[in-house]
Amino acid sequence: MYLNPNPIMFSFGSIEVRWYGFLAALGLLIAYYLIPYLYKKKYSDGKEELYQNAIFIAAIFGIIGARILHVILKWSYYKNNFIEVFYVWNGGLAFHGGLILGLISLYYYSKIVKINYLRILDLFSITLPIILALGRIGNIMNSEILGRKCNCFFNFTFSDNIPRHPVQLYAIIKNLIVFYASYKIYFNKKLKEGSTALTFLFLYSLLRFIVEFFRQEPLIFYIFDLEQILTFPIILISGYYWFKIVLLNIVKKN
Repeated sequence: MYLNPNPIMFSFGSIEVRWYGFLAALGLLIAYYLIPYLYKKKYSDGKEELYQNAIFIAAIFGIIGARILHVILKWSYYKNNFIEVFYVWNGGLAFHGGLILGLISLYYYSKIVKINYLRILDLFSITLPIILALGRIGNIMNSEILGRKCNCFFNFTFSDNIPRHPVQLYAIIKNLIVFYASYKIYFNKKLKEGSTALTFLFLYSLLRFIVEFFRQEPLIFYIFDLEQILTFPIILISGYYWFKIVLLNIVKKN
């Protein structure tokens, strides 16, 4: 499939609306309305608005954290193009940075407004994959996060005329799988709060590790890139607790 997308959705004079920014905003809007729906369907304490408002905290600090880590990892480029550090609409977010700062900000938010931190994490574990899937569509429109060269039957070919693995599509499928699994776990009455978040963390990290093999990224250690090295400890730790807390409880209570 040959692709030559225009990253600009439309413009008004000098003002440009880019696909990446539009899709990110759409993802946040979906999450904003989905969170209270999910909460009310499971709980009945009338606090859904407090959980709904958490999306703004997570969005702000998540984007900041993701951008900071991306800039650090690509510092060889940004040190000579420093103004582009602030061009978030052009793409360039590192998941682990957003995850860390997002988790920290939500923790303090839960303490301030006195709501359950694990419930916040569970709700975000369902909505975040939707935001990430839409973000990968934005990556296609930006012609970024390219796959490795391949002679596979189905491939993405951008303006460089090199057939590549459609890694953006792989990532979209990955996020939809994580969304479905998290949704099913969330409404499983046999499991404790936090099980959905644990499912998201383990499954997302595992699938992300696999998809990275098809991305055109510099290898740091043998066949592994930096994202895989950062993700591997998360897979081990979250995987251990997922099997112990989630899987074993499902098996025992069946």
